[in-house]
Order: sequence, then structure tokens, then C-alpha cells
Amino acid sequence: MHKTCPHDHGHDCSHHDGADMRTASVSLAIALQEIEEVVVIEDLADKSTTELLQLFNSCQGNRPKLYKVMQTGFGHYNKFPIAEGAFNLLLQKITQQFSNISQQIIKIEEALKSRGETEIAGLLRQVQVLEKENLQQTVQFHLAAKAHSDAILNEKYVGFEEAEYEQTAKARKHEIGVTIENINEVLTMVKEAEAQLLFGK
Repeated sequence: MHKTCPHDHGHDCSHHDGADMRTASVSLAIALQEIEEVVVIEDLADKSTTELLQLFNSCQGNRPKLYKVMQTGFGHYNKFPIAEGAFNLLLQKITQQFSNISQQIIKIEEALKSRGETEIAGLLRQVQVLEKENLQQTVQFHLAAKAHSDAILNEKYVGFEEAEYEQTAKARKHEIGVTIENINEVLTMVKEAEAQLLFGK
């Protein structure tokens, strides 16, 4: 069944779907290439405490990049829902990298504990808990935005009106912002602990 063009000229517009699909797929493929592969290092016995914290910083630094790619992916998917296959591939890769980061940081925690650095290991555990919360909140925010976009596309609101959605979205953004602030506070404490190790201050 052919679709009528949204420009209201009454012409068959099915060719736009193909163009949109290509545009979205290419954009999502580019986003996929931007993801840095995180390879979990299993044996950390030969690394010093400072090197462990440097590895943690490297892993943690990848998380904002993944969130940026996720935002790009959801943005394209909301605009071009027909690119579901390319989007799912991107989301799968993002999920795997978040998992790799968590696995690596868990191993760093264990290595720090084995050396008696329980305070620093505890800080890394706090980061992990907060980052899990951040990921869940961010995914829920994007899923709600997708549902809202779909409702508009289908000319229905599926249980919530525009004003209610805007209010909910604002609350979710605030919630994410608070979690990020908490993460940054703990990361500051990690950096202070790292400085004490390096400079004895």
C-alpha cells in the first residue's frame, strides 16, 4: 500500500521511505563506527595501584562517549523509525561496550581490594552503582521519547497528552542531571585519592 506524501500534493511518496531509510542507516552506521572497543583485561596482577586507577579513568571516560552515540542513535530512530534494524545493531554494540566497561571496573575493584585499597575500591563501587542508575534513567528517557514520537506519528497519544509528556520529560531530565552530579562528586573523590597516591598530599 502506497503512502500519501505529507506535503499534501497527493502523489505517491513511497520513494521518500527508501531515501529516509538510506539516510538513517548511513547515519547510524557512522555512529556505530564512532564506538571505541573496550577489551576487558583479565589479569591485572602486574599493574600498580596508580596504573589501575589510570585504567579506571580510561574506562570511565568511554561512558560519556557511549551516551552521546546513544543519543544520536535514538535521534535518528525517532526521525526515521523504518531504520529499526540499523538502530538495533547500534544499541546492541553500545550495550556490549557498557557491559565491558563494567566488567573491567569490577576487576579493578577486586585488584584494589586485594592490595588493601578498600577505600578507593569503595569509591569505584559507588561509581558503578550510580552509572547503572544513570543508564537505566537515560534509556527510560529515550524510550519515553520514542513512544511519544510514535504516538504523534500515529495521531494518538497512548494514554498521555502533550503537556503531561513535557512535564514527565522535564522531570526525567532533572533526575538524570542529579545522578550525573552525584557521579561527578564521587569521581572527584577518586581523583583526590589518586593524587594522594602520586604526590602524597
